[in-house]
Amino acid sequence: MTRTFTHHQTTGRALLTALCLLLAPVTTSAQSDTAPASPVDTVTQILTPQLGTNGQTNYTPVQTVQHGQTVIVQTTLQTNQGSLRNISIDVPVLPQSGFLGIESVTPGVTLTYSLDGVNYETVPFVTTSRGRLPARPREYRAIRMNIPELLPGQGVILRMIVNIN
Repeated sequence: MTRTFTHHQTTGRALLTALCLLLAPVTTSAQSDTAPASPVDTVTQILTPQLGTNGQTNYTPVQTVQHGQTVIVQTTLQTNQGSLRNISIDVPVLPQSGFLGIESVTPGVTLTYSLDGVNYETVPFVTTSRGRLPARPREYRAIRMNIPELLPGQGVILRMIVNIN
């Protein structure tokens, strides 16, 4: 995993500088049509959405984000050799950020969420003095993409919305 952030103070406001593209860790429990297992390329980018003149949303990769800024974290997965079935890809929520929701995901991909990066559920729960309640999305630490089949040259994209703390 390559993830490099530096934390700077600029006139009292925190500034995170992404020095490289993020690479999400890949946990594969995949079955392959070929041996050995086909490689999976996963790339994660930080994007800012901008409304284009045609009314469609355009996404621009960014290297620097500021405290309080809301950004899109896009994870792209692709295999170029062989078919993969039953793939699980764990995508961590960026450090120093809060998960707000999913902007989009490739059709057919199901998502589960984790509060600790280990245990995944469709709806994670926390135990409070009021009993067992659904966790707030800001408490999510990772998202698992469950992909039934990935064909050669086919890509899968997850776009999550996060707010930089």
